[in-house]
Amino acid sequence: MTGILAICSSGLTLYLPWPLYALALLLACVMVIGCLRRGEPAGWALLLLAAGGYAPQLSYQAFLGLVGLWLLANDCRPAEVLVFFTDRRMEVEHQGIVDAQA
Repeated sequence: MTGILAICSSGLTLYLPWPLYALALLLACVMVIGCLRRGEPAGWALLLLAAGGYAPQLSYQAFLGLVGLWLLANDCRPAEVLVFFTDRRMEVEHQGIVDAQA
């Protein structure tokens, strides 16, 4: 019964011994908690990918997987980008070169 529920909900067949699945779950939790503590969007992306499942059967599960992949692809921290452009603009203004559109 457990195998049937696992196949229907997440797409896993559960043919490996249960300690391997427990270890994988523990390591995944450690990785997600570590990413969330550092403020990385990869933690949320991994949670969404896990909620979407291995073989999504519903459009909702596929949407969760797509949002998770989008978060992984756009793993750019806006604060770092803003600091880069702000520092670059200050450097350009300091040299006397100012953009005409600004």
